[in-house]
Amino acid sequence: MDIFKEQFCGKKIELSGFVYREDDLKPDQLVVGRFAVSYCSADASPYSVLKEFPNAKAFAKDTWVKRTGTIEQGHYHDNDIIKVHATKIEKIAAPASPYAYPNMDPVTELKKQG
Repeated sequence: MDIFKEQFCGKKIELSGFVYREDDLKPDQLVVGRFAVSYCSADASPYSVLKEFPNAKAFAKDTWVKRTGTIEQGHYHDNDIIKVHATKIEKIAAPASPYAYPNMDPVTELKKQG
Protein backbone atom coordinates (compact mmCIF):
# COMPACT_ATOMS: atom_id res chain seq x y z
CA MET A 1 0.00 0.00 0.00
CA ASP A 2 2.84 2.36 0.78
CA ILE A 3 4.23 2.15 -2.75
CA PHE A 4 0.87 2.97 -4.38
CA LYS A 5 -0.48 5.44 -1.80
CA GLU A 6 -2.59 7.41 -4.25
CA GLN A 7 -4.60 4.35 -5.33
CA PHE A 8 -5.49 3.47 -1.72
CA CYS A 9 -6.35 6.92 -0.38
CA GLY A 10 -10.03 7.22 0.47
CA LYS A 11 -10.49 3.44 0.84
CA LYS A 12 -11.89 1.95 4.04
CA ILE A 13 -9.63 -0.43 5.97
CA GLU A 14 -9.75 -2.61 9.06
CA LEU A 15 -6.48 -3.65 10.70
CA SER A 16 -5.40 -5.16 14.00
CA GLY A 17 -2.11 -4.94 15.87
CA PHE A 18 -0.36 -3.62 18.95
CA VAL A 19 -0.09 0.03 19.99
CA TYR A 20 3.29 1.72 19.75
CA ARG A 21 4.23 5.36 20.30
CA GLU A 22 7.20 7.48 19.32
CA ASP A 23 8.02 10.30 21.74
CA ASP A 24 7.17 13.01 19.21
CA LEU A 25 3.65 11.82 18.30
CA LYS A 26 0.76 14.17 18.98
CA PRO A 27 -1.84 13.24 21.63
CA ASP A 28 -4.30 12.23 18.88
CA GLN A 29 -1.79 9.87 17.20
CA LEU A 30 -0.57 6.35 17.76
CA VAL A 31 1.03 3.65 15.66
CA VAL A 32 -0.54 0.21 15.29
CA GLY A 33 1.88 -2.46 14.17
CA ARG A 34 2.58 -6.12 13.54
CA PHE A 35 5.69 -8.13 12.88
CA ALA A 36 5.62 -9.91 9.52
CA VAL A 37 7.43 -13.23 9.31
CA SER A 38 8.59 -14.76 6.03
CA TYR A 39 10.26 -17.89 7.40
CA CYS A 40 10.75 -17.71 11.20
CA SER A 41 10.53 -15.16 14.00
CA ALA A 42 14.25 -14.33 13.57
CA ASP A 43 13.45 -12.68 10.21
CA ALA A 44 10.47 -10.68 11.52
CA SER A 45 10.07 -7.20 10.05
CA PRO A 46 7.92 -4.49 11.65
CA TYR A 47 5.01 -3.05 9.70
CA SER A 48 2.93 -0.23 11.07
CA VAL A 49 0.40 2.44 10.22
CA LEU A 50 0.00 5.84 11.84
CA LYS A 51 -3.46 6.30 13.28
CA GLU A 52 -5.16 9.57 14.18
CA PHE A 53 -8.25 9.96 16.33
CA PRO A 54 -9.24 12.15 19.31
CA ASN A 55 -8.97 9.48 22.05
CA ALA A 56 -5.64 7.95 20.97
CA LYS A 57 -3.97 8.59 24.32
CA ALA A 58 -6.49 6.26 26.01
CA PHE A 59 -4.77 3.21 24.48
CA ALA A 60 -1.60 2.13 26.32
CA LYS A 61 1.54 0.91 24.60
CA ASP A 62 1.39 -2.81 23.68
CA THR A 63 -2.42 -2.90 23.89
CA TRP A 64 -3.89 -4.93 21.03
CA VAL A 65 -6.52 -3.08 19.02
CA LYS A 66 -8.69 -3.47 15.95
CA ARG A 67 -9.23 -0.26 14.06
CA THR A 68 -11.43 0.77 11.20
CA GLY A 69 -10.94 3.92 9.20
CA THR A 70 -10.05 5.60 5.95
CA ILE A 71 -6.61 5.58 4.34
CA GLU A 72 -5.10 9.02 3.87
CA GLN A 73 -1.74 10.46 2.87
CA GLY A 74 0.36 11.75 5.72
CA HIS A 75 3.79 13.13 6.46
CA TYR A 76 6.18 12.04 9.21
CA HIS A 77 9.87 12.94 9.63
CA ASP A 78 10.23 14.26 6.08
CA ASN A 79 8.62 11.11 4.63
CA ASP A 80 5.35 10.73 2.77
CA ILE A 81 3.40 7.95 4.47
CA ILE A 82 -0.05 6.47 4.61
CA LYS A 83 -2.09 7.02 7.73
CA VAL A 84 -5.53 5.90 8.81
CA HIS A 85 -8.13 8.36 10.00
CA ALA A 86 -9.94 6.15 12.51
CA THR A 87 -13.70 5.93 12.66
CA LYS A 88 -13.64 3.09 15.20
CA ILE A 89 -11.01 1.54 17.45
CA GLU A 90 -11.48 -1.13 20.07
CA LYS A 91 -9.30 -3.20 22.39
CA ILE A 92 -8.97 -6.87 21.46
CA ALA A 93 -7.24 -9.85 23.00
CA ALA A 94 -3.74 -10.55 21.73
CA PRO A 95 -3.87 -13.26 19.06
CA ALA A 96 -2.44 -16.73 19.72
CA SER A 97 0.33 -15.84 17.27
CA PRO A 98 1.21 -12.13 17.22
CA TYR A 99 2.91 -12.42 13.83
CA ALA A 100 1.51 -11.78 10.37
CA TYR A 101 2.55 -14.21 7.64
CA PRO A 102 2.29 -12.35 4.34
CA ASN A 103 2.45 -14.27 1.11
CA MET A 104 5.08 -12.44 -0.90
CA ASP A 105 4.33 -14.48 -4.01
CA PRO A 106 0.80 -13.60 -5.19
CA VAL A 107 1.13 -15.77 -8.33
CA THR A 108 1.68 -18.90 -6.22
CA GLU A 109 -1.27 -17.93 -4.04
CA LEU A 110 -3.54 -17.54 -7.08
CA LYS A 111 -2.47 -20.99 -8.36
CA LYS A 112 -3.37 -22.51 -4.96
CA GLN A 113 -6.85 -20.94 -5.17
CA GLY A 114 -7.53 -22.64 -8.41
